[in-house]
Amino acid sequence: MLSFLSRPSLAAGRGHFFRSLRRAVAGLGLVALVLGGVVRAQNLATNPGFEAGNTTGWFAFGPPAISAQTSQVRSGTYAALVQNRTDTWNGIAQSLQSVLVPGQTYQISAWVRLVSGGSQTVQLTMQKADAGGTTYTAIAAGSVSSANWTQLSGDYTHTVSGTLTTLNFYVEVPSSGTAAFYLDDVSVTAAGGSGGGVPGQCTVNWTNVFQQIDGFGASSAWRSTWNTAQADLFFSTNTGIGLSLLRTRISPTGTTVETGIAQMAQARGAKVWSAPWSPPTSLKSTNANGVISVNGGAFVGNAANYQAYANQLAGYVATMKNTHGVNLYAISIQNEPNHNTTNYESCVWTGQQFREFIPYLSAALAASNVATTKIMLPESIGWATTSLHTPSMNDPAVAPLVGIIANHNYDGPNFQTGATSPPAALNNYGKSLWQTEVSTGDPYDGGISNAVYWAGRIHQFMTVAQAHAWHYWWLVPLDADNQGLTDPAVNPAKRMYALGQFARFVRPGFQRIGIGSPTGPLQISAYKEAASGALAIVAINPTTNTVAQTFNLSGFGLTNVTPWITSATLSLAAQPPVAVTGTAFTNLIPPLSIVTLVGRAQSANAAPTDIALSNATVAENQAPGTIVGAFSTTDPDAGNTFTYTLVGGTGSTGNGAFSIVGSNLLTAASFNYEAQNSYSVRVRSTDQGGLFVEKAFVIAVTDVNEPPSLAAISDLTTGAGVSLSITNFASDPDLPPQSLQFSLLAGPAGAALNPTNGLFTWRPSVSQAGTTNPVTVKVTDNSEPPRSATNSFTVFVNPLTPSAISAFGLAGGQPVLTVDGTQGPDYTVLTSTNLLNWQPLFTTNAPVVPVTFTLPVSATNRAAFFRVEMGP
Repeated sequence: MLSFLSRPSLAAGRGHFFRSLRRAVAGLGLVALVLGGVVRAQNLATNPGFEAGNTTGWFAFGPPAISAQTSQVRSGTYAALVQNRTDTWNGIAQSLQSVLVPGQTYQISAWVRLVSGGSQTVQLTMQKADAGGTTYTAIAAGSVSSANWTQLSGDYTHTVSGTLTTLNFYVEVPSSGTAAFYLDDVSVTAAGGSGGGVPGQCTVNWTNVFQQIDGFGASSAWRSTWNTAQADLFFSTNTGIGLSLLRTRISPTGTTVETGIAQMAQARGAKVWSAPWSPPTSLKSTNANGVISVNGGAFVGNAANYQAYANQLAGYVATMKNTHGVNLYAISIQNEPNHNTTNYESCVWTGQQFREFIPYLSAALAASNVATTKIMLPESIGWATTSLHTPSMNDPAVAPLVGIIANHNYDGPNFQTGATSPPAALNNYGKSLWQTEVSTGDPYDGGISNAVYWAGRIHQFMTVAQAHAWHYWWLVPLDADNQGLTDPAVNPAKRMYALGQFARFVRPGFQRIGIGSPTGPLQISAYKEAASGALAIVAINPTTNTVAQTFNLSGFGLTNVTPWITSATLSLAAQPPVAVTGTAFTNLIPPLSIVTLVGRAQSANAAPTDIALSNATVAENQAPGTIVGAFSTTDPDAGNTFTYTLVGGTGSTGNGAFSIVGSNLLTAASFNYEAQNSYSVRVRSTDQGGLFVEKAFVIAVTDVNEPPSLAAISDLTTGAGVSLSITNFASDPDLPPQSLQFSLLAGPAGAALNPTNGLFTWRPSVSQAGTTNPVTVKVTDNSEPPRSATNSFTVFVNPLTPSAISAFGLAGGQPVLTVDGTQGPDYTVLTSTNLLNWQPLFTTNAPVVPVTFTLPVSATNRAAFFRVEMGP
């Protein structure tokens, strides 16, 4: 850390100042603090990424103009633009006077990029004014260009003497008084201690598997010869960078000059694939210059042209195999079919033309006995372009013929500047997804900052786009620019070794595995080969600080890892192995470096991942202790044993109604479907090592048809002739209730039962007086088989009191007879003139007794006999 009691004049003594500054900056960030359990601290900066869309919280340090803009951002939508500077100390600032705590060390970082011009030294500085005067502390400084974003990072320990009156953090350009720059993603966080390192943590999860890797490569297009040393440099996994893919060019005549190169790459384990830049001119339309040429123009799509071109491409594949011994892994239909240029070989295709052409090409490959060569499309110039392959992939007849979806990544603002935004995660339709070309055309830069940029791009394609393969453009460029991994004389650039940090160790067939809970500034990805246990962890440090990165291991163990480093001074260089004990290790990742940690996983107990229940239903009305089903557990480890318990948490509301014995789930109560038809239980499965997984299950109670019920009816007493009406009340517990039917199983003569409403009716006859009459009613539901219930009661009929003539007289000249007896029966008056033949005169139904009858006597029949009978 470099401090000044007062702001130095940079006009005079500039050389002394920068020599002091270089010595101070050289010492920044070289001590790494190794901590366990580090979590990401709170960012104390206001509006650190300018995502408020303005510069709230910031002010111009001097006369510059500051603004939030969207044309150049490191992340998010906005970044700050600082321009109109007139002196080296001019910049952008934020007051931290009421933010930082005395005695605390803070980690301060920012991402900076020049607007234009050559590289300049940019510095993060803290201005402090207290009782000791005004000081300026250099926190971090570094070389910054207009080509890429650069992170500056360092520590600042806040001390105060007396009263603090000013504390401004600001960004300046000590090497230029006019250079404009962008600023983004500022971070001010309290350090875990007073050390000067940057700690980080992550978890490498062996069982969290993502895409399979097909490989890493570049192109030899237009190159005709190589020597063995060059082949080893690019494709050897022992002495080179270990590329596993080679992209070659097909000329418009259906030939190539790269057969020797392809043979050498294949001999070193690489897969070779080819792409045409233009079909024959006979299949094209005129270009922008009005001529038919290999440079520009469009493919003329018709059946004859499709067949001719399919035959040419299939013939090329067959010749490479049969004549040159090169088995092409894939063939592209067209390089950059959406880039219409007359500067080099090119041809425009439409998505519909691809859809129509692919069946021709597939059939031609099969006819030439090279059907295993995969068809690739579309190789659009920009990664996110999907219009050229979606017609084919949405056609169920064409999609199965496609093997690889591929695009380029020329998505920067111009050819001299690379893309910075993360690549889109494209729909791969179940196919391999390849990035097949990218570079920049700016003047040659073989340095480490350029290498770290490209390593970061590979990282994003692996982790964000989840690509299966990644390619740089040329292996060896034609000109002194950045289009190749080397310069034209095959002197490697650092970016070549950055690609080798992936390609040499992440081989085809490896799978990317998860990096969980990352903290710190590193970009980290990990890859495994499940069968062999091979592991490669790639860590990219884009900062100027050493990072003490702790790697926690989940689902596997390691005995050691070997770091391979590409930095400013090292090029894919192996370091001494790092011993690993337990489930974590820490490795120091140097500033501006790419480190690949190579090891072999050892067997380690992994947590179970899932629980299954063989049956999740139980019928209602079962006795407690009924087995519902048996639990089983999914676990990455073979042979593990498990203990099952009911635990609290989400989904545990029904735990009290169940128990677990061994691996079986049992009921602890008898369930009623109509009252509650489901229960939720939460179960934990714990392996013998104490690792566990929890899962909630819903247990469904199934409905069982239950019999209806009849309300009890008490025994009752009635009299002869008295009408009896009793309703039998029935109910059905099922939901919805079923239809019920009543029937009379037992009852006295003359009794009846309504089958629909259960109404029992009976009028006992006189002959049934004094009897006891059992009645049994049955109700039946309409289920299959039907369920029923019965109910019995008794009806007692009182004895009959004999009727008697209680009075006889005349009324209006007619005889009147009064009869007394039991109330209830019908009373019928009969008459006879000879006591032999009796004729009923009338019947009084259930009269109120005594009952009086007026007897009809005519003038011609002055004598008659009468009697009274009870009925029925």
